[in-house]
Amino acid sequence: MDIDRTVLDDWESLLYLVCWLGTYGINKSNQRDDSDADIPIKRWRDGSSIKIALDKRNNLSSAEAFEEQIA
Repeated sequence: MDIDRTVLDDWESLLYLVCWLGTYGINKSNQRDDSDADIPIKRWRDGSSIKIALDKRNNLSSAEAFEEQIA
């Protein structure tokens, strides 16, 4: 797809990185075991773009949803 990126896309990417690092850790000494197969943030990278967008929207729809599902 040839879609122009916006500033919002850049902020979304930054948020994804922060969530990913918070979930998996920064280095080997504090990384989570990858056997946690069904953690919500994994669904942000697997599947069709529609499925990923729906999962992100669900996880980021409110502060409460984010806290319950991601944080």
